Amino acid sequence: MCFHFSGQFSTKSTPAGKYWNSTLVLKNLLEGYDRRIRPGSKGEPVVVYVDMYVSNIWAMQEMNMDFTIDIYLRQYWRDERLQFETQTPGAMLTLSSDINKQIWVPSTYFLATKKAYFHDVTTDNYLLQVKPDGSLFYSIRLTITTSCRLDLRDFPHDTQSCSLSLESYGYQSTDVLYVWNERLDNTSAIYIHDDLELPQFEVLGVSRSAKMNKYNIGNHSSLVANFRMKRRIGYFLIDTYIPSTIIVIISWISFWIDPETAPARVALGITTVLTMTTLISSARANLPKVSYVKAIDWYLLLCLIFVFGSILEYTCVTY
Repeated sequence: MCFHFSGQFSTKSTPAGKYWNSTLVLKNLLEGYDRRIRPGSKGEPVVVYVDMYVSNIWAMQEMNMDFTIDIYLRQYWRDERLQFETQTPGAMLTLSSDINKQIWVPSTYFLATKKAYFHDVTTDNYLLQVKPDGSLFYSIRLTITTSCRLDLRDFPHDTQSCSLSLESYGYQSTDVLYVWNERLDNTSAIYIHDDLELPQFEVLGVSRSAKMNKYNIGNHSSLVANFRMKRRIGYFLIDTYIPSTIIVIISWISFWIDPETAPARVALGITTVLTMTTLISSARANLPKVSYVKAIDWYLLLCLIFVFGSILEYTCVTY
């Protein structure tokens, strides 16, 4: 086990003495410690303060109705069993390796998660710090794919709201209570990386809330982070809107072709109809089969009507 220590835990000035005394502090803390029992099990619930740093939001998958997010989840709580004495103000014990398996930690999990994994390259990506008064800081890096109920009625001019919810899996609200960490500098408990930029979405902001989830076995304290994202229209301008507009304009060329030249007008009309049909199929291929009509469906349907109208116009002129 490898330890890194902040502060001096003895009056000895030699490195060996300092290392030995720090190791002794940790040994004394864990002696008789039962990680199966939460702190203050006979009193008030353990208050776990939470904040998170969002380092990346991966592409949203409309077909699967989910999105992937990379976060640093940071939790703060107090365990009076881990109090120790030190003569150095501001001293802190910083631990690594598998020490988190030897002390009590909140059984935090994310609701509606499809898959998630903990980063372990080049070593386990977590940090555990203990202060002399028993206050703990626990930070882990996670990549989470969670479901998002998309409303695609305005697609691709839509604004989506996707939430990330967490609660304790094994403890009810009478045992563990989650609270967003309100910082002294009034900064948000959810911080998004300044350089974060998504190819198809613009992050409008993030809001947070706390609620109580009611189950048959009892109530569980829960925190919710809600991300609002507006879709960028640039991709769809090039991929759908401009090509479909050009096809409609091409279909109008038949109005200037001699009515007696039937093969040319019929060939142009059929070609534009088939091209529009292909565009419609392509635009719907990566979208879920929803029961309502989307904005892009109305636009493409209108384009198809214009293209079909050019063929109908030739029929009326001829007969």
